[in-house]
Amino acid sequence: LGCVRTGGSSCRRVVPASGIGCAMATVAANAAAPRLPVSTPAEEPSVTVLVLGGGQVGARAARYVAETDGVGGVLVGDRRIEVAERAVAGVGGSCTPRTWSPGAPIPADVDVVACALPGRAAVTAARASIAAGVPFVACADGDETISTLLDLDGEAARAGVTLVVGAGLA
Repeated sequence: LGCVRTGGSSCRRVVPASGIGCAMATVAANAAAPRLPVSTPAEEPSVTVLVLGGGQVGARAARYVAETDGVGGVLVGDRRIEVAERAVAGVGGSCTPRTWSPGAPIPADVDVVACALPGRAAVTAARASIAAGVPFVACADGDETISTLLDLDGEAARAGVTLVVGAGLA
């Protein structure tokens, strides 16, 4: 995986990640940690994760994220609400569907974005996440998409945003 958090601080650079099992869930929770208030041992921070894309990959990511310690809420965003509703149907609990389209801003109540969108939509979502100052995890696997996301390194670093590219689900 390289580095998402080391020595208690987040890496502020693009981190290629692949073949790492439930990376979307683990990285999503860890990436948001620097944005959360310090908690006592009796309290567990509660992260809200926006999973973008309600298809098969997004639904699977939502299930993994919902089962991750420290995640208090999962939002599944898709341009078609019925697709987001289908994705959350198999998750239940604290998983809520939302309408979200590439180009829309990241909602203020989101601590981290886990992106299961293809191609240009993933890049557009990454830019919105950086603009909002919200950590971003992408499971994109196309060479062109990964390359374009990696090119956002400088922009993410200037914004202090963790950007993880190529996180896989296994």
